[in-house]
Parts: sequence; C-alpha cells; structure tokens
Amino acid sequence: MEMILTSILTFVGTVIGYFYGSKKNRAETDSIVLQNVKGILEIQSSTIEALKEQVEELQTKIMDYESYIKKLQEEITQLRREMKPSKRTTKVQ
Repeated sequence: MEMILTSILTFVGTVIGYFYGSKKNRAETDSIVLQNVKGILEIQSSTIEALKEQVEELQTKIMDYESYIKKLQEEITQLRREMKPSKRTTKVQ
C-alpha cells in the first residue's frame, strides 16, 4: 500500500513539475521572442528614418533637375528662334 502511495505521489509530482516547467519554458520563450521583435522594430524604425531622409534628398534633387531641364528647354527654344531666318531680311530686292 505504501508503495502504491509513493508511486502515485511520484507520478503526480512529475505531472505537476512537467506542467509547471512547460509553462515556465513557454513564458521564457515568449519573453525572448518579444525581445527579438523589439530589436527588429528598432532596426526597422531606424532604417525607415534613414530612407525617409534619402527620399527627401532625392526629391529635392529631382526638383532641381526639373528646374534645370526647364531652363535648358527655354534656352533651346530661344536659340531656335534666333536661328530661324527672319522673313524681312531674307527678301531679295
């Protein structure tokens, strides 16, 4: 009888220890996962900020280039006008 009681108590102790240990392991794993996610979010956040700065710089460059292209187009138009022979000066008398 004593042997059966000892076996039952050992079994119950093992089951309780298993469930407690399992919950503890899950909690530790969840904690590690959360730390990893926080680290990833910090990296993503800093990367996004750096990319935002680059986008702003590139937008400024694009605006500058568009302005420069417009200026060159105006110069081309003006040069074409100057190159066209005037109707008044081409008449031969």
